[in-house]
Amino acid sequence: MALDYKIIVSKNPVFDKCPSCGAIGTLHRSRARNVKEQIIKAVTPFKLYRCKKCGWRGYRSTITLTIGSLKAVLLYLVLAAITALIVKFAMKFVAH
Repeated sequence: MALDYKIIVSKNPVFDKCPSCGAIGTLHRSRARNVKEQIIKAVTPFKLYRCKKCGWRGYRSTITLTIGSLKAVLLYLVLAAITALIVKFAMKFVAH
């Protein structure tokens, strides 16, 4: 069994459930209507979607974090903290 530790996993929200009616596979990309929506679309991982069934329109993320990726992030944070403590100790030892 191979473990996949990708930090960010790409997904296609078109295959998600509609948050309003719960229909699966009815979401499709929607155009940005104003400057605010264009900015959000350009600088965040959120894109505009519309449900073909109920007409819901809103933002869905194009990335997701998995349990494996959260474990990897936690591992990186712990390693960074340990490294910082070792460097701090070494700097204190060298200074005296």
